[in-house]
Amino acid sequence: MSHCLLLVGRHRRRAALVRLVLVACLVIPMAMAPVAAADAERLPLWKGAAPVGAPGSTETEAADAFITVHLPERSPEGSTTPAVVICPGGGYGGLVTGPEGHGIAAWLNEHGIAGIVLEYRLPAGRAFVPLADASRALRTVRANAAAWRIDPSKVGIIGFSAGGHLASTAATHFDTGNAQATDPISLQSSRPDFAILVYPVVTLGDVGHSGSRTNLLGENPPPELLELFSNEKQVTKQTPPTYLAHAVDDSPVPIANSRLFHEACKREGVISRLLELPSGGHGLDGYKGPNWDAWQSGVLAWLASLDLGPAAAAAAPRRVLVWDEQQPAQKEAYDNFLGNAIAAHLEKQPGLAVRSVKLDDAEQGIGDPLLDNADVLVWWGHVRQAEVKPEAGRRIVERIRDRGLVLVALHSAHWATPFIEAMNERARADVHRAFADVAPEKLSIREVPAQHYKVPPRDGRLTPASDERRFPDGRVEVTLHLPNCCFPAHRTDGKPSVLRVLDRRHPLAAGLPETFSLPRTEMYDEPFHVPEPDEVVVEERFEDGSWFRSVMVWNLGRGKVISIRPGHETYPIFHDATVLKLVENACRISPGE
Repeated sequence: MSHCLLLVGRHRRRAALVRLVLVACLVIPMAMAPVAAADAERLPLWKGAAPVGAPGSTETEAADAFITVHLPERSPEGSTTPAVVICPGGGYGGLVTGPEGHGIAAWLNEHGIAGIVLEYRLPAGRAFVPLADASRALRTVRANAAAWRIDPSKVGIIGFSAGGHLASTAATHFDTGNAQATDPISLQSSRPDFAILVYPVVTLGDVGHSGSRTNLLGENPPPELLELFSNEKQVTKQTPPTYLAHAVDDSPVPIANSRLFHEACKREGVISRLLELPSGGHGLDGYKGPNWDAWQSGVLAWLASLDLGPAAAAAAPRRVLVWDEQQPAQKEAYDNFLGNAIAAHLEKQPGLAVRSVKLDDAEQGIGDPLLDNADVLVWWGHVRQAEVKPEAGRRIVERIRDRGLVLVALHSAHWATPFIEAMNERARADVHRAFADVAPEKLSIREVPAQHYKVPPRDGRLTPASDERRFPDGRVEVTLHLPNCCFPAHRTDGKPSVLRVLDRRHPLAAGLPETFSLPRTEMYDEPFHVPEPDEVVVEERFEDGSWFRSVMVWNLGRGKVISIRPGHETYPIFHDATVLKLVENACRISPGE
């Protein structure tokens, strides 16, 4: 679908014209669209007739659907590979089989995954036709798993745009196969083991794509079909793990589609990740550039975290830079300073390459050569926060946003310059997202800086916050009050706290008990003046009733910011095995996870 969403036809008799329009449009972003590899095998999906109606219907037509099987290079004898059925977009009126089909298969093959490009039949108002083809493709892969050296328990589906709607349909409308069938393919389950939805159409409601809806269901479809194929309403506990990626500035297919599906998955306890990309529109800048790369790297990391990817080869280590101001008071709990204690632990963990730096090093330990060779920046700051200037913080934010750096802010680093600048950047992004309906030339944003290093009053206005003025000519003036990055109360009396993991399946929670306690710690109390996080993984409660969101995650461009509250300069919290495991997990997080 991509750049041609609004041009697709609504009826089968227009399909040939639609394909010509799609090809013409694709010449703009890509001089040469990918084609099937010479050794890829194109196979008919059906033998003879293919079903047309709802499951159980006897209506058929001459089969006109195919799969092209792209297998990775031969792996060691006896080993198998995952497989992904690929559903190109095209508004249900055509198929973008190049960049959203064979190009994806080639990328999957590079990473040891089989790619099965599905040329599904165009519905022309026959709603169940694409689903029948997608289900048949999943069954066919499983039926041929031995011949193609595929792991039948790792067969997923990926879809783009309207193909994303088809993939989400397959992920919510499936069966275990027909045990009485004589056809070996029909014996197989049609449930994908995982789903990947990239700028998908999901709902057929108001925020869906009208052209796709009409092509799939026809003019004036009955309410029951609109309900049935609005797939955010069909998510159950049996829906497979799902990864979604969508640009916040996608106009043809708004990001609300992905958000609806993601929220439905969370309500049902289904594993789900949503990567909100800061820009790229529909088609993500013509299938190239940092936003396109970000979802691909994110998918690979996500599959690996669920043990759904190929057998891992020796991966390059995660490069971790541990930064510490080395406050003298740390000597009370850490013989060789807090940062060095954390680095010494991380150095013993496999897959991590660790370097420890300090504020008094050359260029404050954050010169460009050091930052350019870091995947993760672990930051401890306390009494010397202001010595790191905003310009330095913005250099770090640039690497988070544009290069995928992960910033791990420990305890009192809530007022560290890089954390403040990152929260400012996220607040700006949130405001632009909130006013995405306003033309850029009509929108003006004035920023009010926060008073940092000053505790906000409990009854004060929570920041970040925004005020707006709308004018009859369409202009909108917004005043953005930037976040204070602190909280109204803290206490240093060394009382205990109890921490509870809210999402046991989150990569940050790997190896953590459901609850654990700190015998002596410092109390922080909500509300924390920061932008709304994308994920809260751990909450912490204190004996006086105070509580805190103690492990939070924000996506920021291609990277992430992780706030970990447990820690202290004089209490030996970074000798606690559970807290150290939490820090280690943060260092292993990939930007797309």
